[in-house]
Amino acid sequence: MSQHLKKYAYAANYCEENIWQLTTHPDIASILDECFVLFISNLRRQCPIWNQRASLIHGDPVLWDYHVILIHKTSTMSTVWDLDSLMGAPIPFEDWWLSSFPLLHAIPQEYHPLFRKITANMYRDTFSSDRRHMRDQHNAWLMPPPPWPEICRGPSPHNLPELIDMSIPSPGQVLDAEDTFLFFVSTP
Repeated sequence: MSQHLKKYAYAANYCEENIWQLTTHPDIASILDECFVLFISNLRRQCPIWNQRASLIHGDPVLWDYHVILIHKTSTMSTVWDLDSLMGAPIPFEDWWLSSFPLLHAIPQEYHPLFRKITANMYRDTFSSDRRHMRDQHNAWLMPPPPWPEICRGPSPHNLPELIDMSIPSPGQVLDAEDTFLFFVSTP
């Protein structure tokens, strides 16, 4: 992890919690009204994203069931915090996009990403995870849990499934790749 990213809470394989923790960090708290959280997945829950630290072979994508990032959008540019990207963070949205989806045109349509765009404030106030998705049938951890307590902010103890299910239109808004790109590169 780059030196710059070490100041942010991070646990491998818990991107949704890493981003929630980021929404509470002083660097982000002052700009939170201008930030969005993006859940990245698709109906197959197999979305290739390149330049990720979890890649087993340099240059190959990671086939995530879902991934979560934070974007700060101003009137002049959008900046991405993807704590799993090899590109570091924060970086300009267009740089992150080109690095993360360099072969989007070449992959089958069913693997194209869909994006759930949620305001960072809403995410911070309503996200809940009891981490059940990270346990096997014997209740053993699939991956070690983060050192911080479970995040339980909303009325449900675990609302992660509705956030990653791109067939459900809300919360937030589900966008395809083209609409997501246009939203974050356009200025008002």
